[in-house]
Amino acid sequence: MKCWKPLKGWEGIYEIDENNMIRSLDKQIKTKHGSYKVKGRELTPIKISINTFAFNLKDGKKRERVFFTSNPKPVIIRDNYAFRKERINKFLGI
Repeated sequence: MKCWKPLKGWEGIYEIDENNMIRSLDKQIKTKHGSYKVKGRELTPIKISINTFAFNLKDGKKRERVFFTSNPKPVIIRDNYAFRKERINKFLGI
């Protein structure tokens, strides 16, 4: 069984496991017609290069892309999705 821990800066919204997989938590969505529950799920990683992948995270106010390399610590880049491949490669040293 996987051991999930809160993702720093995204507590109560996302959790991360020991293999750097991220999942969203269940949440209640309110609309003018009532509310409904959305079940959390494990997010699909985006492959950037051979040893680098990313996840797009968002809530009602902020958006971030979290990058992981072969290093077990995540590298968080905050740029409101204004990413350029050469900028990412330079940042990650690829």
